[in-house]
Amino acid sequence: MEVEGTDWRDKPNDYLQWWLDTSQDTCPILLMRRMLSFNFAAIHSTSHTFAQALLKLAENPQYVQVLRDEVEAVVNKHGWTKDALSEMRKVDSFFKETQRFEGISILALTRIAMSDLTLADGTFIPQGTVLAFPVHGMHHDDAVFENPNAFEPFRFAETRNKESNGSGNQMTSLSPDVLSFGLGTHACPGRFFAATVLKTMMAHIVMSYDVKLEDDTCRPQTLRVGRSIVPNPAAKVMFRKRVQ
Repeated sequence: MEVEGTDWRDKPNDYLQWWLDTSQDTCPILLMRRMLSFNFAAIHSTSHTFAQALLKLAENPQYVQVLRDEVEAVVNKHGWTKDALSEMRKVDSFFKETQRFEGISILALTRIAMSDLTLADGTFIPQGTVLAFPVHGMHHDDAVFENPNAFEPFRFAETRNKESNGSGNQMTSLSPDVLSFGLGTHACPGRFFAATVLKTMMAHIVMSYDVKLEDDTCRPQTLRVGRSIVPNPAAKVMFRKRVQ
């Protein structure tokens, strides 16, 4: 940048370059901290979601064949393509229900009041107040979800099948009912990539393996660490190569 200015051939198109393009601050320590926080937000959320879904599948191995049948049907039709992933409604629903049932945090959508604010019910929020939504409790609200404390992996697939366009309840859809990816202007911009990665990995696993908990044991309870919801590291999943 010192030599070429703001543009040159083969200029990187990545987060580090975006930050350098939009800020005059090039302190290596600050850049390192921003990169670490960015990596943490992108990686741990996806890995935790996949771990929770995999544990749910191992805990309920009767769903392996259901997912496998769907994956086989759409892959035979479209191959391993984006179109195939978009038609994996049960796989998609499995992850969305995992996010609803487990999630990665008790609280989400953290915001700071930039000015004094009075809500419609008269609640006064002073400037500088930090706010967050109790998403885990909201996702288990029986006023919103039928039988909310039961894991029903195809809950959202069944709802989508009743819709005219079938897109309103997919994993990446935003709504006040499921806040896993946030809501509004600051909703997670990487949710489409995350959904693609998660669904591809799950599709590969159900096509290749039978899955269950080790020695048919009960799944260790999910951990609560501060506001975070964390897959129990003591849980063990067994994979057996699928016999075709």
